[in-house]
Amino acid sequence: MMTQSLLMTAILASAAGPAGLLPCFRDSLLAGRVDGALEMVSQDAMAEVDSVLENHPGQVAGMLSYFGLPPEMGEGNTGGAGFLAAVLGSPQVPALILLLGVTPVEPVERDGMTFVPVSFGLYGARDTVFVRIVPEGDEWLIRDYFEELPAVQAGRSGRG
Repeated sequence: MMTQSLLMTAILASAAGPAGLLPCFRDSLLAGRVDGALEMVSQDAMAEVDSVLENHPGQVAGMLSYFGLPPEMGEGNTGGAGFLAAVLGSPQVPALILLLGVTPVEPVERDGMTFVPVSFGLYGARDTVFVRIVPEGDEWLIRDYFEELPAVQAGRSGRG
């Protein structure tokens, strides 16, 4: 049954293309399918999480505290995948998604890079983060996120 769920999540994410990736990711988290959600994260993003865990434990503890998660989640993980599974599988994540009304909208292109604006807010105040997605093989995967749409330098390659 679990394998079927993961397969279905992967099929839906790849069939949905760039516009459907983040809604599928959000819906996977709301349904408790963390493994399926992790399949939508690029290998480069996982390597970056590994690096931050190893080299910047204070930054990890601060981020966990900001989201109301215990700082111990940043300790003793089996790399980025284990850390993300613990964080994304915590009961706080679906609650935050629902409370903040997390809503991905249509992707935007900037200098060959693709970003999905994600609206969120509380008590009538809305804000947006920009999630960079990248093609890997025949799938689109989550690469990184930014508080503002990044200014891209001329001549910089954007894919990958």
